[in-house]
Amino acid sequence: MMKEETISNRHLLFLVLLIQIGSRILSLPYTEAKYAGTYGWMAALIGGVASQLSIILIWKLGKRYPNQHFFQYVHTIAGKPIGGVLTLLYAVYYSYSALIVTLLYIEKLTRWVLPKTPWWVLLLLFFIGSGYAAMSSLRVQSFISLSLAPILAAGYVMIVVSGLKEADVRNLLPIGHSGGSSFASAIFQVYSAGFGYDLLLYAFPYVKSQNSRKLLGAMTWANGLTTLFYVTVVLICSLNFTPDQISRIPEPTIFILKQLKWDVVQSIDMLFIALWFTILSATVYVYLFLASKAINHIGSVDKEKHVRWVWICTGICYVIGCWLPEKSVIETVSGKSYEIMSVVCVVFIPLLLLLIPNLSRLRGRNI
Repeated sequence: MMKEETISNRHLLFLVLLIQIGSRILSLPYTEAKYAGTYGWMAALIGGVASQLSIILIWKLGKRYPNQHFFQYVHTIAGKPIGGVLTLLYAVYYSYSALIVTLLYIEKLTRWVLPKTPWWVLLLLFFIGSGYAAMSSLRVQSFISLSLAPILAAGYVMIVVSGLKEADVRNLLPIGHSGGSSFASAIFQVYSAGFGYDLLLYAFPYVKSQNSRKLLGAMTWANGLTTLFYVTVVLICSLNFTPDQISRIPEPTIFILKQLKWDVVQSIDMLFIALWFTILSATVYVYLFLASKAINHIGSVDKEKHVRWVWICTGICYVIGCWLPEKSVIETVSGKSYEIMSVVCVVFIPLLLLLIPNLSRLRGRNI
């Protein structure tokens, strides 16, 4: 195990926290109101609970192979051919995730802050910064994430202070108003927005902890804080707008921030979007890092080429991103197909790998 990859429980907490909270924070209240109406905050809470169940699943799988990460023990469980295919799938998934997170943010940045800046320039700047950070070890990335935590806390305070100014409890009425077609869909939207804890698939053996329960505790804290953030944002927006009003505002969080006036900064909402660049970059560089690590464990690929594969993945994402500047196209590529792929990689495959040894033992007893 490489010493430069080892991290503490605290570093794991903040690393996962920043990955879980992404660009969806700006549009999540709109989505929740669409499906759950005034009960969007409740759907966000249940979605956080569902995420915790997935975290426990990944933790149990990692605990079974405490000295190996996912890209190592997947070959042991599934065999080399299938293990190689699964590893390739994860490399594609993490690269795809880095691209989707970047596109969703850059589209909002272009529309709200920098409408005259060329799309390819913003993409280039974002991917250069993220790719450079992805070159570093897991330990260095955890230090970077820890240093970004104050920005995340400042963003939370800005949303709360802005939102409470014009909050009206009557917007949560009437009790029993559905406001949407599927409460379950609202739960899934928050659940999928919280993906990122699957970093534990790789990071488990590198966390310096004498007790695996403490590791689970760090993951639980990260997910709890993410859930608190999401519930707060959805509830704040619900207190300021009716479901019908939110249905006409794709990014209600930005309108909430416009209510806060500060003499030092003319537009708090613009400041928030600009600062959110650093939070989103943490998500992207971790995904690029994981994509490179996955490729390094496919077959007989040279394991010393991490930096090279980081930039290859980054370059591919950049080239594809340059061809997807339209909002409708971005919504399509980040829609159902990506959601299905995410559930397969974050939930279905880990669950299957957890069950395979047990099924093999049962089969052996029957024989």
